[in-house]
Amino acid sequence: MPNPAGQNATSLPSPPIHHDIHENQALRMQSEAQDPVECLKAAKNRREAVEAIFEIVGAQIGGAEAALYAVESGFSTLRLIGSRGIGAHVLIRKGAGRIGEAAVTGKEYVVDTSVPPSGKATDDRLTICLPLSGGETPSFVLAVYGLLPPGKHLLKKDATALRFLKDQAGPMLSRLPE
Repeated sequence: MPNPAGQNATSLPSPPIHHDIHENQALRMQSEAQDPVECLKAAKNRREAVEAIFEIVGAQIGGAEAALYAVESGFSTLRLIGSRGIGAHVLIRKGAGRIGEAAVTGKEYVVDTSVPPSGKATDDRLTICLPLSGGETPSFVLAVYGLLPPGKHLLKKDATALRFLKDQAGPMLSRLPE
């Protein structure tokens, strides 16, 4: 169906949602009164759900740098649909690197040692790579780079947040319109 610009709205993906650290702080201050888990459950579109996921990653796990990818079903790529605090790759090939591998295998990747707290979006800085499914195979992959404060390790409470994201975020994202 054509949009007001005369373009086919179904063939144009939504631009990725990206916030730098300063925008991140402003958004967090705006939403401190709201529980990010409740925001995810109440999300009316994919953009709101992505924002809530980043809030959960920041507030519950301590990840200030994160990226979320959609697995392109008819293609061999993952497309960036949102990032926070880091300039993430826009496209990743399925099977390439830890993120691409998670999209193919459905296996999560979690580092239990500290990684550099800031830098580029590279596999050596990846702390968490979490495939999110809306069905049998991963539909999305969440990548978290480094943790704050520097040197922080994942704790048992972090595992609870990851389990919640794995169980709730994938199905939620799959149901919501872009």
